[in-house]
Amino acid sequence: MSAPLLAAFGVAGGRPPATMESLRVLADGRARAIVGSAWPDGARQDEAGLYETTLAPDDVNVLRALVADDALRSAGGEYGPIRADSGARSIGIGEDLTIRWGAFAEPPAPVIAAAERLRDVLARVREHPVAVLRLRAGDPIELSNPGSRPVRYGIQLRTGDAYDAAAPLDGGPDDEVLAPGDTRRIRNGGGRPVFARGALEIVVDEAPVPLDLFLVAR
Repeated sequence: MSAPLLAAFGVAGGRPPATMESLRVLADGRARAIVGSAWPDGARQDEAGLYETTLAPDDVNVLRALVADDALRSAGGEYGPIRADSGARSIGIGEDLTIRWGAFAEPPAPVIAAAERLRDVLARVREHPVAVLRLRAGDPIELSNPGSRPVRYGIQLRTGDAYDAAAPLDGGPDDEVLAPGDTRRIRNGGGRPVFARGALEIVVDEAPVPLDLFLVAR
């Protein structure tokens, strides 16, 4: 992705398993999202990996207006407290301006509005999987790759109503490659919620990128 950066958005940190979501939109409309574990505020948590698409011209124009807004640009800087155990959000405007704030901070209203807009873009980019591990609950439990590139992963599966109290499930892959379009089925899910925690490796710009993975399927 070689065009200049138009806007970026990210969420990271929090109590383990930590959140990791990243969005980058270039000036030519190309957009990339990388997700290891989605923030638990309504975003889908049953898949993670690499997503890419090209935004429609109207959507790009909306983002251009957003990053040109004087009220947003004047809000550059950090708003605390920023703590690793509660996570932080960030917005990048081009390569030279960053806004960062903690989970319990109260940034200015233009920052909140911009974050909501960028989160909406992130959700739409995630409709275009490139190298993704998807988890489905049921009996059998299914692990699939709806993208166009392979993924390498190693996970521990648990079943139960909440992760901390969930029971480990035998059969979680320790180190496996899932090709595009492939599905791996693991029996004895019992129809309960399923949690997957471990590692995911994707290839971004021809380089391997390791991600800490946490998925939830209900």
